[in-house]
Amino acid sequence: MEIRHLKTLMMVASARSISKASHLLHLSQPSVTRIVQEIETIVGSPLFSRTKDGMILTNDGKKFYRLATKITSSLHKTISDLKNSHKKCVINIGFCPSIMIFDLIEQLRYANFSMDYIRFHEFNTKRQLIALKNNQIDNFNHTGCGHSPH
Repeated sequence: MEIRHLKTLMMVASARSISKASHLLHLSQPSVTRIVQEIETIVGSPLFSRTKDGMILTNDGKKFYRLATKITSSLHKTISDLKNSHKKCVINIGFCPSIMIFDLIEQLRYANFSMDYIRFHEFNTKRQLIALKNNQIDNFNHTGCGHSPH
């Protein structure tokens, strides 16, 4: 079963109609009907009651709908989090002039870090310790982005 099957079932449940759902999904009515039937076959139970008022979820249909909603919601959240992970996280790196900063940059690029969200600050050792204490550069002795807790 694919995510599009879940979305189709959810649309039919919302629209209470195969024809309305097919219009909203830009699919043919036979395609939507086939998807609903495939899901019902996989589940082994009817998920809709076909009434004069439209397609109404059965008790099993309501359970499946709740699960489909959780799955699609979790998927959308995961995709959104991944897309925005570097946008939310600016890494401030302090370095001494003697360090091979270009090697570090290449390693970060190789690890697919977006260089748009990394800031480099050139400090001598003493100034670097002060910057670390003042949260001007990040402490990488912890996980995640941002500054270490004090």
